[in-house]
Amino acid sequence: MSFNMLFEHVKPSQPERQWANRLPNAVEFFAKYKPDVVGTQELQTFQVRELIAQTGYGWVGGSLSKGTREGDKSENEAIFYRKDRLEVLEEGNIWFSETPNTPGSFSWGMKYPRMCTWAKFKDKISGKVFYMLNSHFYVDADKENARMEAAKIVMKKTQEIIKDAPVICTGDLNGVVENPSIKYLLDNGIYKNSRSLVKKPVGPQGSYHGFRKNFIPNRCIDHIFVSDGLKVKSYKIIDEQLKNEKYISDHLPVSVEITF
Repeated sequence: MSFNMLFEHVKPSQPERQWANRLPNAVEFFAKYKPDVVGTQELQTFQVRELIAQTGYGWVGGSLSKGTREGDKSENEAIFYRKDRLEVLEEGNIWFSETPNTPGSFSWGMKYPRMCTWAKFKDKISGKVFYMLNSHFYVDADKENARMEAAKIVMKKTQEIIKDAPVICTGDLNGVVENPSIKYLLDNGIYKNSRSLVKKPVGPQGSYHGFRKNFIPNRCIDHIFVSDGLKVKSYKIIDEQLKNEKYISDHLPVSVEITF
């Protein structure tokens, strides 16, 4: 899955946006779907810790500002994984800046850091190995250059690891597939858009709803891309929170079933 789960820098006035009310829904969601691995975006460290404490999942990543797990008020691009199914072999963080190995760094007119968290996993059942890269691209409409530079950093890391094992790329990339930075990722001969690999995608066209009731999302800015060697069996944008109003986030999770 790829799932922007929404930060909580301050407590919102609307009850449906408050993490204290969203957390039980998130725990119920994880228990129902049991995803093997989830690339999340935006959660602050305290939110990550509360969620894993109640779900039993493991996580890799670190804060945007420090790259550590000790905890601060910045966001994470945490990757959650089922500890009974997957083993972490390697992990790391890369910042979207001219100095990508410097924690908390940012460039190209950005006002705050964004990064890619990555991990190398081993499937405990099959013994097969794969990588996962999880990102959150910059949002401002006039910062297409920043998104393009982020895409180049993601691609550089992909090219370093692709000879070792297949790669899954998840993220809130703040753009539809026609966006130049996303087209760059998909035109490099490595990644394919998982949605395009299935005959019948399930769910709405879009992934961002912004807590708008009776709204059908029609722009997908959350994506899962896969390299060769990975077969996508199903694709679904899970919209049940719009129907039962058990909100987890202002985004919907994108879910794929992959075999390799």
